[in-house]
Amino acid sequence: RGAREFRAAFLEAADSSPHVTWEVYSFVAQTEYHVYGSIEAAAKVFRLGVERYGEREPALLAAFINFLISCNDLKGARAELSRGVLDRLQAGVRDRLASRVDPRNEDSLVFLWQKWCRF
Repeated sequence: RGAREFRAAFLEAADSSPHVTWEVYSFVAQTEYHVYGSIEAAAKVFRLGVERYGEREPALLAAFINFLISCNDLKGARAELSRGVLDRLQAGVRDRLASRVDPRNEDSLVFLWQKWCRF
């Protein structure tokens, strides 16, 4: 099987199965890069995963950022990280204005902020 069949199988599973987790997106993106040598395809898969799981899974965004850093795309890594922090800050402000507290959002923000500081 080649890259085309691999991508088709992933897209079909991602669209139809509720059991496709963020780890699957990370695996497929890493496979695109390491097996098929496509940075662009890997980045697209990570972006699909971030669109689907970004707010709930900061580890996926961290994996995407690590991938961008490993590909020497520091500008892209900085942009994704700042977007993730900004999104979580905005969600925190919305929660406070609505008198809600979401500890997952706070934990996610702390996690990404620490990542940014190490970056």
